[in-house]
Amino acid sequence: VTGGMSLMSATDVEVVHLQRGCELELVRRFYTELLVPTFEPEELDPWSEWVEMLYGGDECGGDGTGTGTVLGRCPGSGSVPAPHVTGQAMAATAATSGWVVDRSYPFSIDFHVFVAVRRHAKCDGGGGGAAALNDPSTGDAHAATSIHSTPMPPIDPKTCELLGGASCEEYKTSGATLLAYIVTAPAARRKGVGRALLGHVRDVAGAGLLTVETASLSKTDPAACSDGRDRMANIAAVDRLKMYAHWGFVAPADLPFTCPAHAVGGRPIRGYLLQIHRDATDDRGRVARQKIAAFCLEYYAACFTADDDLGVLQAILEWAEAAEFTDCVPPLSLVGSVT
Repeated sequence: VTGGMSLMSATDVEVVHLQRGCELELVRRFYTELLVPTFEPEELDPWSEWVEMLYGGDECGGDGTGTGTVLGRCPGSGSVPAPHVTGQAMAATAATSGWVVDRSYPFSIDFHVFVAVRRHAKCDGGGGGAAALNDPSTGDAHAATSIHSTPMPPIDPKTCELLGGASCEEYKTSGATLLAYIVTAPAARRKGVGRALLGHVRDVAGAGLLTVETASLSKTDPAACSDGRDRMANIAAVDRLKMYAHWGFVAPADLPFTCPAHAVGGRPIRGYLLQIHRDATDDRGRVARQKIAAFCLEYYAACFTADDDLGVLQAILEWAEAAEFTDCVPPLSLVGSVT
């Protein structure tokens, strides 16, 4: 529910949905207590960006919308031109190989945060209800939560026990959703919390493309790891890839993906895999390339893309034009393994 919190469960474990205008304390705890210890600094968006996504700011017009810089096809290039490329924009930039810079590509993002919490016994209203959560064999993505008709008192964001959380960005122009972060507290792992959080993210995505970026191995040959940090990074990457594969994510087999710059003055980030949830694949395990291209266009428009970085986006768009579908494979098959 925009502007606040909505309780999706009234058991002793509840998933709280936080959106624009919400009270920040529970989001801050998720960020500082779970994300900061789990991710490397370069993998984690600054807290200031989270505040901007929840309260608006100059970069996104205060409501998650705006325009950004991408590439479009020039008229006469043999492909359909991008609808937002104007004559003025084409006159201002030089076309190369049929492409032109489009500086007004629209993006519209809704930012969602889901936090799994447990109330303290004195205020949880009593009563169990967590049996499904504690059963790792359940295949129900929403096993950890249930709707309850009895109103519950508000959760105290300062005293509740934090079990896990997930954040996602809903890209409304392309109809895609990016799972940005998902993590569970050490004591709550292998108990269905992560799967329950992912279930709510899948509800946001609906029938659209659900994507996640995952760091691939820093060195695909374990023998080439120069130090312990390289090896630990590889092990962490493998663990995440296995986790996402277990949850139903697959990787487009030949997508030349490069993550766009996430900060002013930053550069595109190589070494990441873009994965999609199998919900978006057809019965042959394929996904339409144009769906991926549409997401990448809006994603690049919303990020901090400089003109001299557009070559990486061009590679994605040309890949999308080369065929209608692409096969999807287990992510680890693309990056090797670490023993």
